[in-house]
Amino acid sequence: MIEIPLRVGTFQKDSRLPIEEVYGALEQLTHHGWEQQRIHVQEGKTGGGRKIALPIYGYMSPGWSENTGLWVLVGVHGEEPAPSNALVRHIETLLALAEAGIPVLCTSILNPVGYMNDSRYPNESRNPDFGASIGDSEHLLVNGTESGPRTHKPISFDAERMTAWILTQCVQHPPAVVFDHHEDEFSSEPDGPQARASYTYYLGEPGLAQIAKDVVDVLHTNNMPIARDGETAFGEKIVHGVVQDAVDGSVDELIASPLIFWQGGKIKKPSAKAIIVVETGFDSKVPDTLGQRVVAQGAVMNRYETYWNMMIHKIHANI
Repeated sequence: MIEIPLRVGTFQKDSRLPIEEVYGALEQLTHHGWEQQRIHVQEGKTGGGRKIALPIYGYMSPGWSENTGLWVLVGVHGEEPAPSNALVRHIETLLALAEAGIPVLCTSILNPVGYMNDSRYPNESRNPDFGASIGDSEHLLVNGTESGPRTHKPISFDAERMTAWILTQCVQHPPAVVFDHHEDEFSSEPDGPQARASYTYYLGEPGLAQIAKDVVDVLHTNNMPIARDGETAFGEKIVHGVVQDAVDGSVDELIASPLIFWQGGKIKKPSAKAIIVVETGFDSKVPDTLGQRVVAQGAVMNRYETYWNMMIHKIHANI
């Protein structure tokens, strides 16, 4: 039985859904026979200082055997509400995929305390120098010489629990195509690449990068400003609105990596063929933009089956 927190007091200045409604919508999956796993219970405080514990869940469609499937991740960063709010509107999309025989894994909001407080990180509002992302995977990713991990311990207990669950699912419910839905809060630097536009990240087989390019087109069609070329603030090259194979220590890099450092040694693991990090840009100072961002994120979700078929077609073409 899903645990739905009550009267949490979600940040609402941007009109995001109360977190109780997001949990409640996902309960529909369990009513259709999906397996529910509790990934972690995240502890934090409300804006008023009250201690609270919020569960993080994963859901797997029924009948998943050894086949690879489609993964949907939302809510790594708490100030990015559009992905989870769009997912609430597209539960039927996930159910239809499963009915069509496509194995599906999805998550609830992965950083619920951050969502509740409009904080990017569980422990810090926005500052990346102090923030501990729940998706940080540096302790599992191999360093440049493959002699060890990039860091010797997880950045936080939250990240340790979340990444351990992701690794387990890579074996038990291996991913073929992964959609990690995010948002980009526009840069305050007037000449920066994110000043008024965003871009999509892609990791995986080069032949499937067309999926990411199609995602960019869908976002643009739905009135999302796109940075088509140039460089990111981190010096990454943007080509046709896509940054490929970023080395950023994220959970996306972890899912993409066939080699990790685990319990003192290097081990191989199943890796996804394509990971697409979907980004919708926004200016937090401009009101009433969340609705259109939710529509844009949902338009990508509507094409999950198309993207799955693109992947299948590419595999068959290479046989």
